[in-house]
Amino acid sequence: MSTICPSCGSEQFEESISKHLLPIVYGEPAEWEEKIQHCQICGESGDFANENDSAIESAIESAKKQSINSMLDGLSELGIKMTYIERALELPARTIARWKSGGSSAASIALLRTIRTFPWILEVADSDFAPKIAKMKIVQESGRLLYDVMETNTKAVSIAVEVGMNAVNITASLELDHRFNPEDMITPTIENLAISGDLSCT
Repeated sequence: MSTICPSCGSEQFEESISKHLLPIVYGEPAEWEEKIQHCQICGESGDFANENDSAIESAIESAKKQSINSMLDGLSELGIKMTYIERALELPARTIARWKSGGSSAASIALLRTIRTFPWILEVADSDFAPKIAKMKIVQESGRLLYDVMETNTKAVSIAVEVGMNAVNITASLELDHRFNPEDMITPTIENLAISGDLSCT
């Protein structure tokens, strides 16, 4: 079926093509071409052939599948083996190999994004999702995140996290990265951060 103007039915039109990029999580942007027809009779403009929606979907789907290799490479750089991922998540053998070869789904991509964002969740999975291990990892990663945030804004940072059976003790010491008097030194100590969420500061 030939493409016609939906307004006047004319087949006389010009076509313009523009390229666009759509961001993809942990992957290269999805590139697609937008085609717009301009009727020379009535002046109507639009996607007369209804091709743009399918072009966008195809570009995004292709870029998402390519992002799988990027995410797996990132996990490998962290020292995480693919066999460990399969074992921790109780996935069938060679599942990840199948994902890499194009046999992925929306669910598998979402799972990889979660693991790539929170690699430590694999340790929780490997412990059969034991609540105590999950809480411990959350506290440990919170301590690392706190350190990273504080380090970018201070001259010196020291954080210690001690995880016990019933409580978590966090001690932080920092020096602000600007000129100030010695008495302006900030040395907060956070003690007795219980797993239940109770918090006391001195």
